[in-house]
Amino acid sequence: MNSLYSAVVVALCTMAAIPGAIASPVAPPQPDTNFSATCTNIGVNLSTLVLTATCQRSGGVGTTTSSIGLNSCISNTNGELTTGNGFSSSCQNIGFSGVNLSAQCKTPSGTFINTSIDLNVVFSNNNGLLTCP
Repeated sequence: MNSLYSAVVVALCTMAAIPGAIASPVAPPQPDTNFSATCTNIGVNLSTLVLTATCQRSGGVGTTTSSIGLNSCISNTNGELTTGNGFSSSCQNIGFSGVNLSAQCKTPSGTFINTSIDLNVVFSNNNGLLTCP
């Protein structure tokens, strides 16, 4: 009996010394905050203000095409495009190039200024789906 007990203890100690030999909790996949690095076919419908892209799923297995409204993720803060929501009601001449959204947005004094935002700052690839904070 002692030799069986000793063999089990030695086996457990050996397994504990080998990284990954004993299962540890797996963290859920984290969103890729530079969505354009893992997404293709990135486009914005300027009439509906919807971003669409085809993004890799976690682990690079497969892709998903998803869409998300820009207005629910971008705001106008003192004439600058920032993360938030509701920018379209105070911005005009909205454009899109590469991964940059540009517009002329109203300042608190009522003037319009040119501004732009890198959509990588706003959007993430979360297991193939476009998300924003």
